Amino acid sequence: MMSDPYKLTKEEKQKHFNREINVLTRHHYYSCQLYTQILYHIDYCDCIDEDTDSLPFLPVSLFKKYKIKSVEDSKVMRTLHSSGTTGSAPSVIYLDAITASNQQKALVNILQNFVGTKRLPMLILDEKPTRNSVISASRAGLSGFSLIGKNYTYVFDKSIYAYDLYKFHRRYENEPYIIYGLTSKVWDFFSILEAHKAKIDFKNAFLLHGGGWKKLEEQKVSDEEFKKRLLEGFNINKVHNYYGMIEQTGSIFMECEKGHLHCSDYSDIYFRNEKLELCEEGIIQVLSVLPESYPGHNIITEDLGVLLGEDDCSCGRKGKYFKFTGRLEQAQIRGCSNV
Repeated sequence: MMSDPYKLTKEEKQKHFNREINVLTRHHYYSCQLYTQILYHIDYCDCIDEDTDSLPFLPVSLFKKYKIKSVEDSKVMRTLHSSGTTGSAPSVIYLDAITASNQQKALVNILQNFVGTKRLPMLILDEKPTRNSVISASRAGLSGFSLIGKNYTYVFDKSIYAYDLYKFHRRYENEPYIIYGLTSKVWDFFSILEAHKAKIDFKNAFLLHGGGWKKLEEQKVSDEEFKKRLLEGFNINKVHNYYGMIEQTGSIFMECEKGHLHCSDYSDIYFRNEKLELCEEGIIQVLSVLPESYPGHNIITEDLGVLLGEDDCSCGRKGKYFKFTGRLEQAQIRGCSNV
């Protein structure tokens, strides 16, 4: 894994990424029966390296309906389940040892670019997890993010564990530490503190959060309001959101100091209109060089976003940067799999 996950310029990345995605497409074409059938019906040619924006992609909903994997059952070491929306089945993702290891290394590399290579004390706004080979999306996120932390303290389930919270704060208030949680849980946690008029200064905290925006969108809470409330109420000025999904664990899109979501050198992103033609604002398509045990390397999502630029973000990181703008409501994404 590379030390700086945001160092490749557009020209450098295009050559490297195009090669890797074509290799993965051929690998899954030969290894996954369902993927073979899908690509056969759209006349995919495995002897030609195509540009990444022309390669076939799968609708994310396909992982909710079928058992899609490119390894034998005996090689599956971990199964991930998405949270799923109300009334819908969860996505099921199958990881072998190689894919799990590569996703873990990539995630750590990305996170260290933001918080540093030193493992920091970690305040986790969740309940302590139990061991299980079948892992939910929230547990997968917690498992990955915990790799950059130490001295974990879990302080929130349905209520706040006040003693543990104050004990953690007294011990680490004068040094850098991490607060991690799903976005909706972070909002609920600090709302409860506000309601109880708890005066705690989190000035040295790095707040990392992601997922769970749907609940806040229903409450009309914007990203700007979210950050403003944390700064004014608790003195937290280092807040980093991330965009990611269980179908591409590891290659998350982190929010930089300027408020932009960034592609790393492990990932790429396109935006498509309703006809699935390329555009600058539309349906998000995500690509990752990491998935080897399942064909999740090229996916069209049910999310919307807008491309803001490439290689010129004022934070200094190379690559595309963008903004997440919402979700498609009750939409049926039609990609190559509808054949």
